Amino acid sequence: MSTQNQLADTKPTYQEIEQALINVVKAGIYYRRPKDGKFMQSYKERIKKLRQAEDPQEYVLKLAMTIFPNEG
Repeated sequence: MSTQNQLADTKPTYQEIEQALINVVKAGIYYRRPKDGKFMQSYKERIKKLRQAEDPQEYVLKLAMTIFPNEG
């Protein structure tokens, strides 16, 4: 039980988020999703914005709050 609480308290870094987004795009390519489709474009756009952010960690937190406003 305490291990579960410890895992819930740690937040992923922006590098881990970026790698997860890249893995989603790679999976989309593997499963032959259209590269110019809405699914792939949205994830590519998220990666691009994350890389361009002045403070990537802050950007990740704000994005998470907009996607999941009631979590936390």
